[in-house]
Formats: sequence, structure tokens, C-alpha cells
Amino acid sequence: MTTLAVLLGGFGGLLILVGLVGGGFTVSGSVIPPVGKVLRVPCFVVGVLLVFAAIAVGVASSNPAPAPAPAPAPARTTFPGTIVQPTGFDANIYLTPSLSAQIVGQLGNGASVQIQCTAQGDTVVSNGQSSSLWDKTGYGYIPDVNVYTGTNQATMPPC
Repeated sequence: MTTLAVLLGGFGGLLILVGLVGGGFTVSGSVIPPVGKVLRVPCFVVGVLLVFAAIAVGVASSNPAPAPAPAPAPARTTFPGTIVQPTGFDANIYLTPSLSAQIVGQLGNGASVQIQCTAQGDTVVSNGQSSSLWDKTGYGYIPDVNVYTGTNQATMPPC
């Protein structure tokens, strides 16, 4: 594109010069023949148009099209968490987000879980915290106060 801009600009400049002077001069060993008064104006006009075209080509080649926006990250399907319990205690896993629901299992301190969604349920006090947020995992519901996620807020959408 830059070569095209240079060629257009050079030829346009030459035509402007012919239009102003009327020809009859030498450029790089080539003799530019004289032109009559009738052709001077068209040479000048075409020369100006070629110079503007050269500028447009130069600007277009120096401003490439912007890169396409990156694709959005896929939505998370789970969020990692770690069971946090005092030594010797396990975190209960419930069928629903309620302390009166059936206990379907237990996980010990340090166990990894994948949170699928969150729900509001019974308020649970544990590990010096109180919360009604529950995390649904593949095992069942676990009170959020027993799951370390790096935040006290919901990490996944509501169930």
C-alpha cells in the first residue's frame, strides 16, 4: 500500500507541475513535452486528485482495521471450594439447605468441592461466622460457612 501511495503522489505531483509550468522541462533525464493552455488545467486537476488519493491510501495503510474483540469467557459451571472445619469435625452434607434436612454425607477438613449453585437456607454459625448462604455440590448442600471460597458472597448463581 505504501508503494501505491508513493506512485500516486509522485505522478500527481508531476501532473500538478505540468499544469502550473506547462511542461517543457526534464525530470530524471526524461523530457516532459510542453502542453498547451487547454491541457494545463486538466493536468493540474488530475494531479491534485492523485495527490489526495495518495494521501488517502497512505492514511488507510497506516491505520489497520482494529482487531476483533476477544470472545467472552465461557460461563463457569462450578466454582472450587475447600471444606474448613476444626480438627476432628466433619462438615455435614444436607439434602436441602436446612439444618433439619436429611444428612446425606460428611466431608472432612481440607476436602475439595465444586459448587454448582448457591441457595438461601437456615442460618448456620460455624468457624466464627454466621450465614444463611448454602453451597450446592454434587454431594448435596453444605453451609457456606464450612466452605472456603475466598469470599463470603455467593460464588455461583442461585439454584
